[in-house]
Amino acid sequence: MSARNASYKELHEQFVSDHVGTTSTEVASILCATGIAVFARVCVQTFLWKTTPRFTWYTVAIDHVCLVLPLQLILTLWNEYIFLCLFCILSLSLVGVLLKLNSRRFNTKWLSWSEIRDKNIDPQLSFINNFRAYVLVYTAISILGVDFVIFPRRFCKAETYGTGVMDTGVGLFVISNAIVSPEARGKYRSPGVRCLVNCLISCLPLLFLGLLRFALTKGANYHEHVSEYGVHWNFFITLAALKIMSTLFYIYVPEFLWSLCALGVMAAYQYSLDYGGVKDYLLLGEDGQGGREGLLNANREGIFSCLGYFALYVFGTEIGKIIFRYERWTMSAWRTLLIVMTVLSMFFWGLYSVSALAYGEPVSRRFANLTYVLWILALSTQTMSALLLVDLIVEYLRISAGVTIQTLPTRGLLNAINYNGLFYFLLSNVLTGLVNISMATIHMPPLPSFLVLTLYMSCLSAISVYLFVRRVRLKFW
Repeated sequence: MSARNASYKELHEQFVSDHVGTTSTEVASILCATGIAVFARVCVQTFLWKTTPRFTWYTVAIDHVCLVLPLQLILTLWNEYIFLCLFCILSLSLVGVLLKLNSRRFNTKWLSWSEIRDKNIDPQLSFINNFRAYVLVYTAISILGVDFVIFPRRFCKAETYGTGVMDTGVGLFVISNAIVSPEARGKYRSPGVRCLVNCLISCLPLLFLGLLRFALTKGANYHEHVSEYGVHWNFFITLAALKIMSTLFYIYVPEFLWSLCALGVMAAYQYSLDYGGVKDYLLLGEDGQGGREGLLNANREGIFSCLGYFALYVFGTEIGKIIFRYERWTMSAWRTLLIVMTVLSMFFWGLYSVSALAYGEPVSRRFANLTYVLWILALSTQTMSALLLVDLIVEYLRISAGVTIQTLPTRGLLNAINYNGLFYFLLSNVLTGLVNISMATIHMPPLPSFLVLTLYMSCLSAISVYLFVRRVRLKFW
């Protein structure tokens, strides 16, 4: 390795390290942009543009411009004007759709609540699909964006304590998987050796990806952030560990004890952090100086944080059970769910405030501590509530305008991303690596940086849509 390459690697590691994050309010507002983007897309494509039931080049382009580009802008070039940007997008969408609905094309009759409460609507609203897709989109933007100067340092992962936008990534990913798990949908695994063997077999590809990522990172002398997971550990290995832990848990623990057990695990883990010396061990290692001798010591953050992520997964499953408990056909039934989700969000925000302010325990993604788990639960339920609200508003506009479900455009890009979700994440990692190997990202000016990021996100969208149209599903477990 040349001295020049070594120097650049050190500069890059310094560039993405030792950050403290931003405010939880700013992170929450950025995640709420998902609802505004979805509303803008529906307004443009359904009411202001020629509707089509299939993919065409312009529907995909509209999807990307409405759903992805605004998030890319508020995370980079327009990061100082987030609220203004979101207000402008929302205002233009509302004005445009209201003008169009009052035109001669639509025989719009504005209905009261009593007239629509029992109206049949789509029993499969898209808010869950949209939430899961946006977790991937935010992650994709961030993992490459963080390597450019246009990505604000306050949005980076906090070193130990803090609430950066990137700190939400793994937590929201855990929630997005938990809410659609078999247990959340009422499909329970039967106990037995065969189930465990199937689980272990399904984890092998994830473990392989984790080991492959480690080998490629070391082989290419790629920059690393060791304090995130450890020396050998990474996101894929965390996913595999959670899959094994959750499978064992759901097989052998009765359903009525799930939440109680998750609370017990989280309480015991937090107690060990505060009073059992685990926090000092995670920060300083066995030698008290941050050393990483030995396999356990080298990967201490990744191993211990699995306890927090496991509790988060179980809580996410409980949220999924609330969502999928009943099949809903009317506006009234969906409104009830919106109220429940909103109350849940307020409840988790209240607990987060108590933990962070009264108890004095700041958010730590590195530890996956209690405050981090509460923060992710609050953000996820808030974001799902916002997306569900948008779905209901769109349904109201559709009913008032007399637009039938059959004439609505296919929910394209976000469905395509979810169709191959893990592949989308894996591809974003590969492309990020290729970009970083081919250019000195931390020295690039803002405009070229934004163009590279735009091309990267466009490639991800195009490949996802192509695979979706061809019905090619690339599964890794």
